[in-house]
Parts: sequence; C-alpha cells; structure tokens
Amino acid sequence: MIDQIQINFDSDSLWTLNLALALVMYGIALDIEVKQFKELFRTPKLVLAGLLSQFILLPVLTYLFVLWIKPAPSVALGLFLVAACPGGNVSNFMSHLAKANTALSITLTAFATLLSVVMTPLNFQWYASLYEPSASLLRSISVEPGDLFKVVGLLLALPLALGLYTRYQFKSLAIRLEKILKPLSLLLFIVLVAIALASNWGVFRKYAVQLADVVIVHNTLAILLGFTTAVVFKLDRHSRRSIAIETGIQNSGLGLLLIFTFFDGLGGMAVIAALWGVWHLISGLFLGLFWGVLQDRIRPFVRLLVVAVVRALLHLNFKKIEIHGLENIPRGRVIFVGNHQNGLIDPLLIAAFNRRSTTFYTRASVFKNPIVSKVLHYLGLLPIFRFRDGGRNLRNNIELFEKGADALIGGEAIALFPEGNHGAERRIRPLKKGVIRLLETIYRKDASEEVFLVPVGFNYQRLEQFKDKVSVRFGSPIRSLDLLSKEGLIDLGLLDSIHQSLQNLTTHIDDRYELKIEYLEKSQVNWLEPDEVYRVLENYPKVTAVNTSSAPSNTYFFSWPVVFFWRKYLLPKIDEVEFITTLRYAYIGMLAFICIILCILGLIFI
Repeated sequence: MIDQIQINFDSDSLWTLNLALALVMYGIALDIEVKQFKELFRTPKLVLAGLLSQFILLPVLTYLFVLWIKPAPSVALGLFLVAACPGGNVSNFMSHLAKANTALSITLTAFATLLSVVMTPLNFQWYASLYEPSASLLRSISVEPGDLFKVVGLLLALPLALGLYTRYQFKSLAIRLEKILKPLSLLLFIVLVAIALASNWGVFRKYAVQLADVVIVHNTLAILLGFTTAVVFKLDRHSRRSIAIETGIQNSGLGLLLIFTFFDGLGGMAVIAALWGVWHLISGLFLGLFWGVLQDRIRPFVRLLVVAVVRALLHLNFKKIEIHGLENIPRGRVIFVGNHQNGLIDPLLIAAFNRRSTTFYTRASVFKNPIVSKVLHYLGLLPIFRFRDGGRNLRNNIELFEKGADALIGGEAIALFPEGNHGAERRIRPLKKGVIRLLETIYRKDASEEVFLVPVGFNYQRLEQFKDKVSVRFGSPIRSLDLLSKEGLIDLGLLDSIHQSLQNLTTHIDDRYELKIEYLEKSQVNWLEPDEVYRVLENYPKVTAVNTSSAPSNTYFFSWPVVFFWRKYLLPKIDEVEFITTLRYAYIGMLAFICIILCILGLIFI
C-alpha cells in the first residue's frame, strides 16, 4: 500500500534542502517593501480576496474533496498539506504572462508567505485531524504541532525577517542580492528535489500514474475557486486572473521539505506534493499563455463561430434576408446608427452581416437581472440609461461612453439606436443626444482619426409574422469631424443628418399614418424597397386601391406540436409586437440546440 511506501532522502541532502528553501524565502523577502504593506490599506479588497481564497476557502474545499473521493490516509495528508502551503513565487511570472494584475500577485505572494508561518501548520493540523483516516495515521507518526510550528518558523519566519530587514536597511544591497540569490536558490532547490525523486523513480512513477487524476482535479478546483472568489468580490478581470493563479500555484516545495523532515518521505504525501509541483507549472503556463496570448488570437475564430450560429438562426426565422450597401462601411472608426423596430433582431442583423467586430449599446432595463447582465457584458453589450430610467442614472452614461470610446479606439465598431426606444411603426422617431455625447467623448480621448457614422435602415415586410422578409440597408457614411468645434462639442445638426439618412433607407410616414399604411397595404407595396414605397405614396390620395387581396399565409418550418406550443402558450404572453420576432428567435434557437444534443446522444448511444 502507498501508506507504507517511503521516499528515501539522506540527512545531508535534507539539510542542504532546508538551506536552499531558507535562501529562497530570504530572496523573496528581499523583494518586499514597506509600500506594499501600505498598498494593502489602499486596496484591501484585492488582497483580502486573495488571502481568503488561499488560506480559508482552499483548505475547506480540499476537505470536501477528500470526503468525496475518500483517498488513502497518506494521500489525504498530502492534499491537506499542499492546500495549507502558501502560493509559490513562480505565480508572479505566470501572472505577468497572463497579462494579469502582476502587482497584486507579488503582494499576495508576500503576504501569503508571511502568514504561512502560522496558517500552514494550523490549517494542516486542523483539517488532517477532521478526516479520521488521516487523523489516525497522523497519531501513529506522532507529529507534535509545536515541532511543526517551530520548523516552519525557522524555515520561513527567520529568513523572511532577515530579508525584510536587509531590504529596509540596505536597499541597494538587497536589490543586487535578489537578482542573484532568487534564481540560484530556486534552481538549487529544484535540483535537490529532482535528485530525491530520481533516486526513487520506480516508486514515484508507479504511484504517480494512479494519483495524477486526483492532483489534476484538485488543482483545477483550486484555480476555479480563486477565480470564483474574485468574481464574488466583483474584481476586475486582471485581478480575477491573478487570484486564480495564486490559488492554483502552491509552494509544494515547502510541502516536500516538511514531508521529508516530519514524515520520512511518506509515499502518498511525497507523490502528491511532487505531482502538484509538476502539474501546477503546466496548468499555470496554460492559463498564462491562454489569457496572455491565445485568447486574443482565437477571439476572431470564436466570433466567426458565433456569427455563423446567429446567421443560421436568422435564416430559420426569415424567409428572405437582403443586405445592401456593405461597400459603404469605411475602414477605421465606425459607429452604426439604425432605426429600431424589432427588439433584439435589429442588433443581431448588424452583428451577423457587417463583417466588423461590434460593441452594442442597448437600453439599461435589459440589464436588471444580474445573471443576464453578466452574460450581456461578456458578449460586449453596454447599457445606456434613458430619462425614463431615472434622472440619477443618467450620470452613469458618462462612464459607459468612456467604455464605448475605448472600444472604438481599440478597433471595435460601435452600434446604437439613437431613437432611444423601439417601435413597430414605419417612421423614424425623434433622435436622442447619446450619439453626440459618445462622439464628444471619443474626440476628447483621441482626435487623431475621424469617426464615421453609418446609418442602417431596417425594413420588415411583417415583423410579427413567422418566416418574414427583411432588408437591411447600410447608407453612405456621415462625416463627424467637420462638426466638431474648438471647444470639443459636436453640432446638433448631426442629428438632422442622421434622421434624414434613415428616412431614405427605410419607410418614414410622418402624417396621416393609419390612412397611408392602409393605402400602401392595399397597393401591395414591397416594404423591403423604400424607394418603391415612396413612389407609391406620390399618388396618395390621387388613386384608390385596386387590390384588396390578403397577405400571403404563413409557411411553417416546424411540425404542428411546435407551432401549437408557440401559439397557445408563448405568443399570448408577449405584450409588445416588437418582441415577437426576438422571442421566436430564442424559441427556435433553443429547439435547434435540443435537436443537436439529441442527435449527438443518438450517435453515441445508438
């Protein structure tokens, strides 16, 4: 059994390993300054979230993990010991690679190392005693808690205190020593551990294969715990990455030293600590490369996949989709401004067919649900507050315009609907000043490049009808730099230009609305062609309608149970006609997803 196996390590090598670890701790302390302690009081939430994840939540999670898998007692002791150790200083490099909050990573490593003098032996003794199999093994080995505190104090507290004193009194000397001592001592420590494992390679290889899955799952849970803790504390994405890495990279070298010192290289403990020392470097490098390098590179491929899915669902909902004027979209900084008739479908049509990565502004009321808000923010949507959302909330738009400006300057396109609300009527409503404020924010931050506004007209045949037809028309770009004053203000005449462009791209009926709509319907006008609509209107009321045939009947793609459920239970609950297509889009998307899952399961099990 693994509980009877021991990893042999002679006393001279063990003494050298102790010295190497002490030098590593001394080198870490040489990099700690008093200002880092002051930083704790300026941003306590960041540091407290990291320390809570590492010293409180990770041991609790490990205890629950042990209760779940019920490993051999020595394996359980190894898991408890690794979870009780502080973060490894290699996490600082991983955070830098991941483009995370490197300063936070360094601060957390420093404080975790200091706290480990007390927390490492305390957490280990406490949780090992709670799990009866490991508690029995611990009693048979007769490890005195006082001895464990003493050794940890000598290995950590003394070199840390000397390093802090050197940095405080002899800063220039500390900086020179740090550059030499940290890499050399760490290399010596790694070499000694490698020698210990090489001399026991047969035993280690045999049990490493058996326990690899335990270490991988434990490490993955630790990383997820750190990330989740940071999310709960509402930290920014760079700090979330740092805390995830800090929680997932433990000082397993300290654990190995304690195992050789107190447990005579007990097999299960030594294999777990050694495997952790290897695997957390692999997982840390993966996170660093993914967040720091790969995520930006794979983003275009992810966007292509999302766009393909959105397009497919749009074609399931519409019998015909016409896209006109894509050649009017210029290179550089672009803001799409469209009329808004059809809920979520309008922005989806822009996102699916404009060939530019686009950030959308949408009304803030959609973000009320916290879960929905998280999803929308992740997808790149930004809320915009209107007067009806409360006068106090309007000031939040200042920060949101800043975010939109940063996105535009960073290469994204922006899309918004300046009418400020949606409406199924075939007219362009008065435009709000949000687009003006956004432009002023952009030019205030960076006026080196002009921003073009591309009007987008949406023309639906009958938007409440399933398998409807739609034409999307991108108009000629409107220049904005000429309207910028020396004071950084945009001439309000820009709104008139946008309004006029939208009138040309879609149907705009201002007066006698009901009578003209009735006249056009009887004329069987093609609503996808605004020019044709305006030509027919030129004869109003010169002629009377000659054709009163009804609109063509719907053609349904799905079988009758699906249509029946939609008509009977979902459609009656939709209060606004503008949301019929949006909710039907979601309904069809859900059905398509279920069909795909059923097909996959069928291929697997049939």
